[in-house]
Amino acid sequence: MCGILLYLSRKNKISSDIFIKALNIQNHRGPDSEKIFYKNYDNLFELKNHTISNFFIGHKRLAIIDLTKSSAQPIYNEKENSVFAFNGEIYNYKEDNKLNNSDTLFLKNVISKRSNEELLKLNGAWAFVYYLLNEQKIIISRDRYGKKPLYYFINNDDLIISSEIESIMSILDYRNYEVDNFSLSYFISTKQTPNFNNGRTFYKDIKSFRPGSIYSFDINNFQINKIYNIKNKLNDLKDYKNTSELLETFTEIFDSSVELRMNSDVPISILASGGLDSSCIIGSAYKKRDFTLVNCQINSQNNLFKNDRYYASMISRHLNIKLIDVDLKDYTEVKFLSDTLELSKSTLIPINFFLATMPTYFISKELKKQGVK
Repeated sequence: MCGILLYLSRKNKISSDIFIKALNIQNHRGPDSEKIFYKNYDNLFELKNHTISNFFIGHKRLAIIDLTKSSAQPIYNEKENSVFAFNGEIYNYKEDNKLNNSDTLFLKNVISKRSNEELLKLNGAWAFVYYLLNEQKIIISRDRYGKKPLYYFINNDDLIISSEIESIMSILDYRNYEVDNFSLSYFISTKQTPNFNNGRTFYKDIKSFRPGSIYSFDINNFQINKIYNIKNKLNDLKDYKNTSELLETFTEIFDSSVELRMNSDVPISILASGGLDSSCIIGSAYKKRDFTLVNCQINSQNNLFKNDRYYASMISRHLNIKLIDVDLKDYTEVKFLSDTLELSKSTLIPINFFLATMPTYFISKELKKQGVK
């Protein structure tokens, strides 16, 4: 999980202090490194001192694959006069033998080919922006299922693109804060967060880029246009002779999918509920003994969270994998409500009490102490 922030205006310059403050809101997304570029006339420069500009692009990095500076972002290509920033992970990056140490450089290479067919080959989760200064064009995309968020604000003169809504609000000095009534009513009536894949958010003037799409922003016309759909990669359906053949095919695809997602230069953890999904993933991942596996389960005695530790322990003992308990025995309803409201405030998105958001939050805090990103 990394953080992206871009500001571009035809008329209005902002100070680097304003941009840095907005980018720092995303510190939790990328604590490993950060970099900012700004434009002076038609050239980009890495930000070193205070300045004002009508263009900034910044990135907060969580380093998972290729921990070296070569994958630090944004990446500026002086020859091409372009700048690129990316949040996510490309699973099939090792298909390129020359760039098989970095999914970031692999994606950058794919995008630079300017081929929709090449983008179709991507297997992963991503949100990226790619600014071509000579062409006065920005290419934007999200993965097929919208795993990685990307929001934007646009009016006649200003464009802001961000991984988080509050960074946009910060640059706007919280002026555009009108709630989208449809999204709010949907949340209240269904107790579910609206599906932002339709482009809506909780705020009228802030939109979400749609999953599986490629957009082009023309700076001269100041318009965002959807130019391509990244279709799902579906195998041809076929008739299977028997259940054994079907199971063999499924197992092969499943194991391959798990293995691709375990490419990492840092320790890996798997969240275990003891249910079918996580247990199957753990069983498949277990075949790769050279990986560090950590199971983590909340142990709550006050019925705030369902206690699945019994089943998680069975998996842990059976495969001899370390199990970490997040102890919430003394966690009260008042504290739960307080933390939920605080998390909602930081994301500017109401959190559904009935989802696994809060348990996952506590698990993640504990795993961070264990050195897992």
